Amino acid sequence: MTTTLAPAPVLPQEQALANIPLGIDSAQNPGTSVRKALQLLEAFTGLKRPVGVSELARRAGLPKSTAYRLLSALETGNFVERVGCNYQLSLRTFELGCSVREVRNRNVIGVAFPYLCELFAQTRQVVQLGMLDGSDVVLLEQLHPVGGARVPDSVGDRLPANCTALGKVMLAFSSRTEIAEYLGTPLESRTQRSVTDARSFVEHLAISRRSGVAVEISECHSGLSSVAAPVLAGGRAIGAVSITTASTAFNERALAATVRAVSTQITAALAAA
Repeated sequence: MTTTLAPAPVLPQEQALANIPLGIDSAQNPGTSVRKALQLLEAFTGLKRPVGVSELARRAGLPKSTAYRLLSALETGNFVERVGCNYQLSLRTFELGCSVREVRNRNVIGVAFPYLCELFAQTRQVVQLGMLDGSDVVLLEQLHPVGGARVPDSVGDRLPANCTALGKVMLAFSSRTEIAEYLGTPLESRTQRSVTDARSFVEHLAISRRSGVAVEISECHSGLSSVAAPVLAGGRAIGAVSITTASTAFNERALAATVRAVSTQITAALAAA
């Protein structure tokens, strides 16, 4: 027996929107259309569930009718997919994300992953791999124990660099120009312990440069602490690996030595790749 799935219900407001011609804004100004489509894709950032047209339009700063037309075009191109009356990014966007040139060319994830697994097996704590993008750390990989400390962040999430051990250690092994550019904008605050004073933050970077690791204690998430070491190429950080534990169980000295050793192995493996 063949089972036929019932089509997703169409809400009255969606039916009204569907009657609007599907030409995306104006053929005379395709650049505007592309920009708005990108705004709509950006609106999915940080969402962990399918969302409706109204919320996406609000997050993208677009009229609901425009958002609906763009979503229809993106669905046709397999960049988003319907879940009932809501939308989510498709596996096609995941495929594109995995092809990001910055990550693929340096092969950071592929080379680092076996070492991250060994680090996780050794510590049974949260292990993360990150890369700097502007003023943020983007999480590239994450391993976490069952029943152990959990972090509220996932692969692909962005975190303010000054609040994370990953960001601090990458900035510590960046050029003076890059550090100056970073300090050109106000430092973000995630908790009461976040370092937001530029002078104090530079001191943190100097310490990290000397020790080869950076530490944050409840600066990004209350109750969680991390230590990170850089993955280097030509003396500059192209990534970093960290260990995160509950702050009450944080053993800075032991974890620092462990993560430093692993980051050194990854750096050597990348150089040999």
